[in-house]
Amino acid sequence: MDLKRIILTVYIAGIAFLGCGKKEQKVRFDAILPLSGSAATYGEAIKKGILVAIDDNKETISSMGYTLVVDIFDSESDPAKATKIARERYEAGALALIGGVTSDEALNMVKVADEFDRILLSPSASAPILSGISRNFFRIWPPDTREALKMAFFISKELVRKKGNETQRIVNTVVVLGTDTAYGKGITEVFKKEVERYGGKILDFILFPPGPGDISGIIDRTIDLNPDAVYIAALEEDIANIIRLLREKGYDGKIMTTSAFATPSAIEKTAKYAEKVIFTQTVFDVTSNQEPIKSFVQKFQDKYGEKPDIYAAHGYDAFAVLVEALKKAGSTLPIDFVKGMVAITDFAGVTGTIQFDEKGDVNKFPRVYIIKEGVPIDYERYLEELRKKLETLRRRLGQ
Repeated sequence: MDLKRIILTVYIAGIAFLGCGKKEQKVRFDAILPLSGSAATYGEAIKKGILVAIDDNKETISSMGYTLVVDIFDSESDPAKATKIARERYEAGALALIGGVTSDEALNMVKVADEFDRILLSPSASAPILSGISRNFFRIWPPDTREALKMAFFISKELVRKKGNETQRIVNTVVVLGTDTAYGKGITEVFKKEVERYGGKILDFILFPPGPGDISGIIDRTIDLNPDAVYIAALEEDIANIIRLLREKGYDGKIMTTSAFATPSAIEKTAKYAEKVIFTQTVFDVTSNQEPIKSFVQKFQDKYGEKPDIYAAHGYDAFAVLVEALKKAGSTLPIDFVKGMVAITDFAGVTGTIQFDEKGDVNKFPRVYIIKEGVPIDYERYLEELRKKLETLRRRLGQ
């Protein structure tokens, strides 16, 4: 095994109840994250969230009498490498792995989880194909189906203007751009189908290879079609690049995308062109005064000098869920640990209440956000602020 791949090893020593006849047990939870490569932004944020969760759960683990070992490895955003490391970690005795940050990594890693009959918990993989793929696979990020449905509904029912007694849709035509990956194909196919079901028209549906490459033809084609909106499903580098090129070439229609855009670095890379980009994501409010969110945000800021994003929050919850499953299992036998995962109900995570359905999915639902002055805000809040400004203007004009 290449030891250079080990980014961090954490030992949490339990209390050895030798006098009571209980022998201390070692438990291994490893994480395989893309800390370099195209998905590094997501992997780094998730890693930080995991480390805060480790700090928060030390006493709980110690009180159960376990010595927990956590190794964090870099998949380099490569599904094949993620799979190879997964096999090594299960062979090393990992009771469960946090991994499959991207859907392509998860699809490969779940095969190894089944070979060893061990748990694979994904903090962020979202392709619909992963639903129910294995009894050993769980994820705390909802399937893309829900994001696609939400955005299609938003276009058809909520993104409208009123003229007298009539309601007119603002977006009637859309060009769909997605990477040729499990993630890109999964979400765009559902979105396309739903837009058409609501009576919208897809002018073109284009899948392209992820990463560096000449996409000028795709951009020119999109601008020539002049759609009311462009919908993009990719990772942050590709999303930022497409948005920048569209705006630089004069496209002034609406740009819509997914939760892959919900990172500070994605918005920073897009710079001024991010303004009024619309995207979907599950709710995570860093300004919330509710627990456990408030404490998590404060601890994260104390540790890293920055606020956590939604991916860091899912990293935190992923580790916390494994600890909760260990408590529910009451043993370190793999068969009992699976039962512990299934037994989790109404677990209060920082990303919302967590429990798994029969397909290993969580019951979370996305909302629509818009970038305003470089900051993502809930679209309903955005509309409310616009209404208040208009009302203030009307009062002034009436004086």
